[in-house]
Amino acid sequence: MVISSNLQVMDPVLAEAIKDAPKARLRRLLLEILEKHPDAITTATEHLVAAVPDVTNKNGKRVVTDNSNELPVKRRKRYDRCVQCKEEFDVKGTHMEACNWHKGELEMDDENDMWLHWTEGHGIADSEESKKAFPEGFIWDCCQRHGDAEFGCKRGPHRNEKERFEYVQRRGDDTDEDVDEEGYVEDGLGEDSEQV
Repeated sequence: MVISSNLQVMDPVLAEAIKDAPKARLRRLLLEILEKHPDAITTATEHLVAAVPDVTNKNGKRVVTDNSNELPVKRRKRYDRCVQCKEEFDVKGTHMEACNWHKGELEMDDENDMWLHWTEGHGIADSEESKKAFPEGFIWDCCQRHGDAEFGCKRGPHRNEKERFEYVQRRGDDTDEDVDEEGYVEDGLGEDSEQV
């Protein structure tokens, strides 16, 4: 039996229906509930909207400060998808080395013994399906680590699509020089930054 947050016993059939419902249906239902019960808007806002420091000035340049309390705050959705590691992240909880990813592409490791007995019956060896099912048979071209390596060769903050685009615009390229596998080099401390 599932216990809801207000300690009432939830109908197990309802709990299963929620668990199995498509995301689109749950979104429509949540919007319907918010429309019928405006008092629930506060709860939804607490869980889905965050006030975070605005680290860019009106010219779009990154602002650097030792105290994030000095920065104005902006409201944004609390959870977002990182374009680097492909994971969902909480914008309130991300930090400068929260994300771990590979910059390159997986390439087939022809010297790996796992491919010795591979036949056509197994499917196409160098395919997206094989990369997911047999990552140990592939190597990242960015760092030469095996595809099943626990960590990526790049570290830095999570970035959604807009943040990634802004980062590339500030840098003038897509080299990720702010992060590497050896250590962390601070993001945005070049000529495009302003000290507060």
